[in-house]
Amino acid sequence: MTVVKKKLFEVALQLVAINKASARARMIVMDLERDLGFEPVDREFEELGYDIESRVPRTVEAPQ
Repeated sequence: MTVVKKKLFEVALQLVAINKASARARMIVMDLERDLGFEPVDREFEELGYDIESRVPRTVEAPQ
């Protein structure tokens, strides 16, 4: 393996590790959001400037 190929391989491994860590972090945050009663959506790949969008669930009001 050439020096360049070795370096590219090392960088690729680092990127995989970063992506795995990011995915795990998003999953933890989304679990916490659900525990708080919100409805989280993973938006990382939509390039919106944020990774998780949480919504307040719709509530049904009791008839009066």
